[in-house]
Amino acid sequence: MSLLQQLTSDMVSAMKNRDKETLNVVRMLKAAVQNEQIELGHDLNSNEEIAVMAREYKQRKESLDEFE
Repeated sequence: MSLLQQLTSDMVSAMKNRDKETLNVVRMLKAAVQNEQIELGHDLNSNEEIAVMAREYKQRKESLDEFE
């Protein structure tokens, strides 16, 4: 199962469970992966998907540190 398929599945699950926080995170990750695909012009391989997720994690972690 590709990352986008897993994120879509997680998004549906979060909607069914009415878990707004999880839904927001999954939507953000899915959008980041899709934007990277558009930018590169091809489907991402697993290393590229991991790089996108790591970049998003790093950005959120830095933001959290700044606000604290």
